[in-house]
Amino acid sequence: MKREGTIAATFLAIAAVVGFSLQTGPKPEGSGRVERSGEIKRSKPALTKNETKDMPGCSSLQTELQDFLDIKKLNFPDQCLAPSDPPVKQTQQDLTSKTSQLKFVIAILPDPVHTHLPVLFDQFAVAIQEGAQDEKYDFDSSWLPWDEEQTPYALLADEKASNLEKELKESQPGIILFRKALDCPEGVENPNPDCKETWGSSAKKDEDALSSSYRQGLIVFVVGEDATHGIHKEQFRNALTWITALQPKTDKGKPLGILGPTFSGSLASVAQILSEQSTITQLDLSQNRNSQQLAIYSGSVSSNPAAKAFHNTFESHVLFHSFVQNDDEILRRFCKYIKTEQRGFESGRVAILSEDETAYGKSGMKTAERETHRLKENDKDACPDNALKLYYPRDISALRSAYQTKSLFDMGTSPQTTDNKRASLPTDLADAAGKVHDSIRSYGGNQTPLTQEAFLLEIVAALRELHARYILLRSSNTLDQLFLTNFLRRSYPDGRIVIFGSDLMFIRERGATGLSGTMALSTYPLFPLERDWTEHQSLTAADRAFGADTTEGTYVAFRLLLNERSLNDGTLDATRCHVIDKDAGKNKDDSLFLPPISCATDPPIPDYSPPFWTLADQCGEMKNANTGEQCPYTGPATWLSVIGVNRF
Repeated sequence: MKREGTIAATFLAIAAVVGFSLQTGPKPEGSGRVERSGEIKRSKPALTKNETKDMPGCSSLQTELQDFLDIKKLNFPDQCLAPSDPPVKQTQQDLTSKTSQLKFVIAILPDPVHTHLPVLFDQFAVAIQEGAQDEKYDFDSSWLPWDEEQTPYALLADEKASNLEKELKESQPGIILFRKALDCPEGVENPNPDCKETWGSSAKKDEDALSSSYRQGLIVFVVGEDATHGIHKEQFRNALTWITALQPKTDKGKPLGILGPTFSGSLASVAQILSEQSTITQLDLSQNRNSQQLAIYSGSVSSNPAAKAFHNTFESHVLFHSFVQNDDEILRRFCKYIKTEQRGFESGRVAILSEDETAYGKSGMKTAERETHRLKENDKDACPDNALKLYYPRDISALRSAYQTKSLFDMGTSPQTTDNKRASLPTDLADAAGKVHDSIRSYGGNQTPLTQEAFLLEIVAALRELHARYILLRSSNTLDQLFLTNFLRRSYPDGRIVIFGSDLMFIRERGATGLSGTMALSTYPLFPLERDWTEHQSLTAADRAFGADTTEGTYVAFRLLLNERSLNDGTLDATRCHVIDKDAGKNKDDSLFLPPISCATDPPIPDYSPPFWTLADQCGEMKNANTGEQCPYTGPATWLSVIGVNRF
């Protein structure tokens, strides 16, 4: 017996040395991805934190920038060097000539791997590409640090080395590169002013024109963000380091603009990193250069208290705007609408169901801030202070997946609905596989969806007790909105669901899952021919289609950010669409959301104007062809649409 034990012990020791794995399957992951490759990697070079000189993130960014700028060797910034290595100073004589005209933007987007919002990341990335294209930039290339694929290793040391390599890679920002589009065909008498200085008939001038399209290009650094944790600070710091290494010092304005953040709760983390001494030094936030402020434009922040607090913190150094309406104003207008349409309506029969765990979910629950709206005397009771306020657990992905697996929403469908489903892809409410870090990890296993369902049923009981007529649903995840709308329609059919925000997924699902009659409150209606109803009708047909109102808001924010004076050597091109800020350094509270813009000669920004019948004084093409500051775009109205009824 002792001999057999000795043999077994010897075998285990040999197995440990040669890297044998006695596991019969892949290692389980607590909150990780559902599917993993069965291939086992046997070996991987060890990587330590002191061996980061050529780590994948830095080397990938270096390769992209070298190719884009046509530079043979671009030195790493200091943050890419090992602690033992001395700092390397950039010695290229041609670096300044190739980067002095570049525009730099840091885009803060949802983390596509560690959050529940990979689809939102994709939509915002497309909005950036479309906005750049409409501002006369052509997409060149991109690199992103997030990698969804994982393969288990046989040796623990190999897996640790792989995890460290992934961690170091994700500490670097992503990058999207655009070159300037020089639309100057040969032989035109009056060429585009953007390229009239370089384009000509000779080969040398043609070569200079093509080279200038890269020198006048656009570099967008992508920084991840969580709805709860905020922005990825290390990625943001590293993005600033890359910009500092590429951008020469200038006294004409700030070297960059910031697009984002996505979530209202992330403004606190942005304020935190902007208050760091290293960031203040890099961005010159201690003083205004030529009275220029750091421009931060968001297409999705909707919390009025969060935006005001951020603005008050950096009032003299940061110019912040959001290009969607704030939730307090949307709620006020909706409550006023139903009281006007339904005389004698009891405002106490309105329920607000908001997501838990995020600053966005909490912000919209305050309805008594009347002094900020300067309401008239007859508007005091427009917002129901006595509305029932409920929270639902934000991370209900387990419950959505369970309903998806059991096909509970497909039961009892009519033949017509079934035929409609066959004509399109089936609905999938489950989250994409990935490690989620923006919520508390759940250990309940199969019991978790049961607990969450019981919680939602208790919410339904509260709605019945209130006899709620309208249920205002607030969520940052479209999948949650779709699921909760279906759930509440079946569990409490007496109430009408009102969704904050608009998404084309709602239109797609209106016949298949019973969303007909659901109301949506949105800044942008997403109707292709909406501009036919506005006072600015320079374009007769839609040129862009957007998947969600926040996607269109991001598109608008990015276009206007590129024309901000701080990104254009401190000057403002009056012919391009730009935000009107008459009082430099004094950003008024009423212009934090949907500020007035000027489009003197360019076609107007899509949907950025209220319906013409809501304005007492017409100021568009229907009355006066002159636009600009004398006839500004005052920002869109809050649209009220009823899904499946085709009215607003």
